Amino acid sequence: MCDDSSGNEAGSGEVLRARAARVVVRNYRVLRRCLDGKTVLRAQQLSTEVDPTLDALWSLIDGVRSVEQLARLLATRHGFDAEACLVFVSEVLGLFEQRRLISFRDPDSTAQAPPPPDLTQQRMSS
Repeated sequence: MCDDSSGNEAGSGEVLRARAARVVVRNYRVLRRCLDGKTVLRAQQLSTEVDPTLDALWSLIDGVRSVEQLARLLATRHGFDAEACLVFVSEVLGLFEQRRLISFRDPDSTAQAPPPPDLTQQRMSS
């Protein structure tokens, strides 16, 4: 754990646990593409290249699982340390949120993720 100059390690752990309880919801407008052997997530005009670990994380996001559940699944499936994986997943999802690839909702919220659009009706441009 990073040294916190305020001496509030317990507080930062509580913040991490509170954030870990949030449910992760995909932006349904994000397209996942494989181009030249690389996986790219594209939202509007912004593309984000992801490595196999981030692609595996992306595939686990279902609008039901919390940050903690995603980290636990990723750690189990890939043999990662659970605590380190939770920190990693939290940081990555924060970056995904900044790029508007995902959003978070409170686990107690009755709001549901919007249904994905009917992609058969959309024309894909190359």
